[in-house]
Amino acid sequence: MPRYLLASLESSARAIFPALYMSWLAGNLKGIGRVTYHPLRGFDAVHLASGLTLKSALGEEVTFAAADGRLLRAAAAENLEPLNVETARAQ
Repeated sequence: MPRYLLASLESSARAIFPALYMSWLAGNLKGIGRVTYHPLRGFDAVHLASGLTLKSALGEEVTFAAADGRLLRAAAAENLEPLNVETARAQ
C-alpha cells in the first residue's frame, strides 16, 4: 500500500475511532489492500474496505450506501451494490 494512502487512512481512523478499535480494525479489514486501486481519501478508503470486509465475511452481496460519486464508483468496481443515498427514493 502506498505510504501516502496508509498515512491518510491512519490519520482519519485515529481521529474517529478509539485506539483499541483501531487495533482491531487494522487486523480485520481484509479489503484494505483493494482500496489502493482507487483514488480515495482517508475515511472513504476505510468505508470501502469495510464494505469489502463485510462482503467477504458474509459471503453474499452487500449494498454499499454513500453519497460520494467517486466512492460509489469504486464500490461498483469492487462488485459491491452501490446505493446513492442522495438520489435513492424512500420506499
